[in-house]
Amino acid sequence: KQCLTDDHRRCGHCKELAPEYEKAASMLRKRDPPVVLAKVDAYDESNKELKDKYKVHGYPAIKIIRKGGSDVSAYGGPRDAEGIVEYLTRQVGPASLEIRSAVDASRSIGDKGVVLVGVFPEFAGIQYENFMAVANKMRTDYDFFHTSDASILPRGDLTVKGPLLRLFKPFDELFVDSQDFDDDAIKKFIEVSGFPTVVTFDADPTNHKFIERYYSTPSAKAMLFLRFSDDRVETFKSQMHEAARQLSGNNISFLIGDVSTADRAFEVVTLTSFSSFLLRIPRTNPLISIHAKLFSISGSKKVMFPSSSC
Repeated sequence: KQCLTDDHRRCGHCKELAPEYEKAASMLRKRDPPVVLAKVDAYDESNKELKDKYKVHGYPAIKIIRKGGSDVSAYGGPRDAEGIVEYLTRQVGPASLEIRSAVDASRSIGDKGVVLVGVFPEFAGIQYENFMAVANKMRTDYDFFHTSDASILPRGDLTVKGPLLRLFKPFDELFVDSQDFDDDAIKKFIEVSGFPTVVTFDADPTNHKFIERYYSTPSAKAMLFLRFSDDRVETFKSQMHEAARQLSGNNISFLIGDVSTADRAFEVVTLTSFSSFLLRIPRTNPLISIHAKLFSISGSKKVMFPSSSC
């Protein structure tokens, strides 16, 4: 297996990544079998064909390449050497690992990431095959495990025999179950249930993929920026979650940002007090007046603007 990065000398992020990438390459080279990390200057005209083949548009772009190039996926892991090694080591093994004990479950289902566990009476049949197929496709973004004993799992009905999907997450209701094993249904279940009702913008790297998805979706954007060190922050967070609950189904994405790390996200606003509130709504959205009325978070500065102006 290879991991390909398209690097560019003038890119600041590339310069930060380069030494960590080199360290990771050295460590992964010693594995058996080794994981090969390659580096390519995508601005070199001789590499244009490679750049086009792997659809590289931004830098640094890191691709995970399997099966001689027939299986390509984007790298979604950490950017430090140890994180890169840990992430890619997981990618080399099976797409889903078996949980055999409570110790396995505790180690596999942490309090940071989104984890999908398949519970099966036996590891065979169409449900199991579909689960494994989706695990192989989505393994770069999520962790997958399977078990025949639900009683060793940390949350949910411990007597269930399956087949059952149980998604664990460190936010909202902490776990969600599903019994729909259609390929597309499993994928949608993970993407919908594994996304926070309110995204947190802070320095925690486990939140980065949620932040990227938040800004890439074409929905209206509701953003509340706070000083997370303030003792009132939990009250504000609670109000934001309640607003998200009331407006569920209205195609609005919600985000709470820590001003110490999220300054780039709200540079359109001059922050002069404890918090600032922004509501970014498409011009075609007929619910603007409703949104403006419901979003009355006390003590915050409210700014509403159409998405086409940003």
